[in-house]
Amino acid sequence: VCLGTIGQNKNIESLIDSFSHNNYELDIVGKFRNKERYEFLKTLQLSHIKIEDTYLPEDKYYSLLAEAKYAILPYDKNEYFKRTSGVLQECLFLDTIPVTFKSILDDNNISGIGIDTIQDLEKIDFKHIDVSGIRKRNRMILTEKYGWEKNKERLYKALVE
Repeated sequence: VCLGTIGQNKNIESLIDSFSHNNYELDIVGKFRNKERYEFLKTLQLSHIKIEDTYLPEDKYYSLLAEAKYAILPYDKNEYFKRTSGVLQECLFLDTIPVTFKSILDDNNISGIGIDTIQDLEKIDFKHIDVSGIRKRNRMILTEKYGWEKNKERLYKALVE
């Protein structure tokens, strides 16, 4: 899936092009800021690529993300230099494998499928990726960053200081 607000900082055109070559299913669901762009992208849509312009209520958004094995984040890596993404963080909590630029994964210390260009998606064999290893590393990161002990330590520190 590719979820969220679809603005200019998401390279949807290249994403659709890559998935037109690899034949994996792709659902792009979110609110498009530019309706003309949405209409143009619909002309590129193939049978295995679904594009939907809709605002997702919170429960629907989280269920789509949690049900997906992979979440594609086709951000402009220059725009996201040293920044995070809500979708990326939510992947961590929902056990969904993020697929995005290596630099974004590295900057956020999250495991996923790292790419150098959107066109790399044409060649990835998603059926043969060790998702268990990625999930295991992300669960460890989740525990270390957000686990009960870490939060208890932060709270204690804040109350004492």
